[in-house]
Amino acid sequence: MTDVHDIKPIIVPKSLPMAAIWIVSTLLVLILALLLGRYLWRRRKGAPDIPTLTPELPAEENARLALNALAAERLVDGRRFYFRLSEILRRYLFERYAIGAPEMTPEELQPLVAGLDLPEGQRGVLNRFWSHSEPVKFAGHAALETEMAADLEEVRQFVETTTAAYKTAEAAAAETPAFIQGEG
Repeated sequence: MTDVHDIKPIIVPKSLPMAAIWIVSTLLVLILALLLGRYLWRRRKGAPDIPTLTPELPAEENARLALNALAAERLVDGRRFYFRLSEILRRYLFERYAIGAPEMTPEELQPLVAGLDLPEGQRGVLNRFWSHSEPVKFAGHAALETEMAADLEEVRQFVETTTAAYKTAEAAAAETPAFIQGEG
């Protein structure tokens, strides 16, 4: 029984010095006072300003502004030019006809465009544009400035033509009564 030892006595931990307790308490009170002051300061400023909302521009205005900005840039890099022009056209199609054009390839867009009520010849404009711009964007084909200017003008004309047709159709729909009464 020599290997069994008696239980050790209980060790009483030393208490914190009173100065440490006062320092920690003072820091907590200061932090709480700062938080309360910050809360009251924010509350004193009053209600936050209500942001002024400006109405969104119509699809054709967004397209016109973007086309004018692109024309003003005078990009000589055909690849960047056609990426920007394609983006403008896709955004216009998205805003005007509510199709997911920005995320689609031309091959995915063609069936959707075929189902749209576009003015005569406008589907051909889109097909020519895509067949001309895609090789410049992705295959490294060179683009002449005259071709770039012609394509910019063609997209601008597409926007104007489809806008006029859209507004005509919208006006005709407004004149048609919501329901037609039966003869009685």
